Amino acid sequence: MIIAVLALLYGLMSLTRYWAGPVNTQPVIDLHAHALPKYALFSVARLAVAYAISLAITLIYGYAAAHNARGRSES
Repeated sequence: MIIAVLALLYGLMSLTRYWAGPVNTQPVIDLHAHALPKYALFSVARLAVAYAISLAITLIYGYAAAHNARGRSES
């Protein structure tokens, strides 16, 4: 538990350092062919995170609907 709290504290400190820094409105994009796999991996990672969040919300909602008496249809 202590390690988790310390990790969370470190993460929050790192995040505040990032937010306090200057805003970079023009990201540097590498246009060479060797950078393409990295950008493809970033795209797939974003897709996987969005899918995981969507799946988690769907499973939680489905579980709640299945175990809630008001959610059942009485036909």
